[in-house]
Amino acid sequence: MNSHLLQSIKSEIASKNQKPRVMAGVTMYNEAEDEIQFTMEGIVRNHQQLKKDSRINFGEEELIVIIICDGHEKIPESFKTFATEEELYDEKILIDNGFMTSEDGKAKMRPVREANAIMESKKAPQAANFLHLFHKKTMCKAENAAGCTPVNVIFAVKQENRGKTDSLRWLMRGFCRAMEIDYYFMTDTGSKMLDMCLTRMFAYMEYMPKCAGVGVERYVDWKPTPDMDLSTYCILAYQVFEYKFTIMTQASASLWGY
Repeated sequence: MNSHLLQSIKSEIASKNQKPRVMAGVTMYNEAEDEIQFTMEGIVRNHQQLKKDSRINFGEEELIVIIICDGHEKIPESFKTFATEEELYDEKILIDNGFMTSEDGKAKMRPVREANAIMESKKAPQAANFLHLFHKKTMCKAENAAGCTPVNVIFAVKQENRGKTDSLRWLMRGFCRAMEIDYYFMTDTGSKMLDMCLTRMFAYMEYMPKCAGVGVERYVDWKPTPDMDLSTYCILAYQVFEYKFTIMTQASASLWGY
């Protein structure tokens, strides 16, 4: 992780006499741009609701969104184009700094060992894995967001795929500590917060200081159709069961630090 970039983002927000009190961590792997827009819709709508609530002292700069992608390999080309247009991604920067190669017009991340060799030749810090950060104030072209304002978004892509648990460690042990976050909210790309969801969680945490964390009920918005095959039905049915079961397992998971 580029500590200088994190410090500059933190300083930029602090210069407006504000503090990023809430961080929304969004995990990503191979989802398309419409799914991140779906997720951002819920985030920016909730951000607007927080600002409008007179009982809560919440400003323009007190929410920061971290979209952390588990490696470059599985990102759809359409998402790369979308993120580039939104100024949340720039392959040229990664190529110029030796983290990426371009062959026949197709970009590819170098293995970490090769990236470290380049860092060594430049007398720059080396790492077990690199996290590349791109910062922009944007809504990611979210739909149904009339009247909402852009929020601070960091798109973070890992040099190598290391799994979702690794992404959660980057978010909690990296970003939360480095940016001195007060409240951290985690979701997945393709999930959307309903209106007032974040407001209620934030308010509860503010007024119940002894509470360590809160959770919400999640559901899969789907209906069986005549043309749905058995495998698709089983996958969606499993997701419904998983989301319903997750809320019962979070309390025990917290005992182990997750």
